[in-house]
Parts: sequence; C-alpha cells; structure tokens
Amino acid sequence: MEVFTEDARPWLRQAEPVYDTIMVDAYHQPYIPFYLATREFFELVRKRLRPGGTILINVGHPEGNDDLERTDQTVAESFPSILRDPVEDTSTMLVGSEAPVSSRNLGRYAPDLPSPLPVIARGTASRLEPPLTGGDVWTDDKAPVEWLVDLSLLGFANE
Repeated sequence: MEVFTEDARPWLRQAEPVYDTIMVDAYHQPYIPFYLATREFFELVRKRLRPGGTILINVGHPEGNDDLERTDQTVAESFPSILRDPVEDTSTMLVGSEAPVSSRNLGRYAPDLPSPLPVIARGTASRLEPPLTGGDVWTDDKAPVEWLVDLSLLGFANE
C-alpha cells in the first residue's frame, strides 16, 4: 500500500489510472473539504481506478447525525454499487465500485488474506449494510458541507 498525503484533487488529476483501491480519509470533524465530496471528485477517482476498483471513504460525523454520510447519493453517480460500514457512532466507511460489492464476497475471500486481515474482513462483512437514501447530489457548484456540519453541531449543542 502506498500512502499519498498531497491535496487529493490536484494529485489525482496527474495520477495514472492504475489503482485497485483509493481510500479517502480526509473527512474529519468538524469540517471536511467540500471539494472531496462532490460528483466531480468521485468521477475523477473512478477514472484513476482499474476496472472493478473500489473507493473507501471514511466519513466522520457527529454522533447521531448522518447528514454528511448522505454523500452516498453523490458517490452513486460514479459508483453504482455502494455499501456502508457503520464502524462506530461517529464514523462510517462507504465502499463504492463499478463492480458489484457485497458482504458475501468479502467473507468468501477473507480466508485468502494475510493475517490478521481475515478476522478484520469477516467483522467488516458482518456489519455491511445498504447505503442510506434521500441525499442530494453534491457538485462543485453546490456542496453544502459546511452548512450541514454547522447544523449538526448546533443540534448536538442543543441536546
């Protein structure tokens, strides 16, 4: 695995389309970069993946608020197969691919992974769920990320 810490969009624009998986772990509270949550960004990611490749997105969010996770509607514009892994109360992993993804496949291939990954893969497979529904498609022209975060923080503060 190679880790790149550059700004994702400029880096991806120059990258070769050779990746099996691109992991996005820039969604940290209290704010996430809006330009990493838009249709244009996810289309760029898709173009840099090998056929059947996957995107993994760590979506941090305030406990009890899934508004930021509703970016799955935007992800679906480029990746028709999406699952979610509600890892903890404040973080959800989204998995997207052009190819079908399923908990069954992950469980089936788990034994072939190097240790300790089979245990992790089986645990993940047991948590995978369909994506949430009802979100809007965010674009570079309209991605209300800061607004949604502000509302969720206000809601949390009012509790």
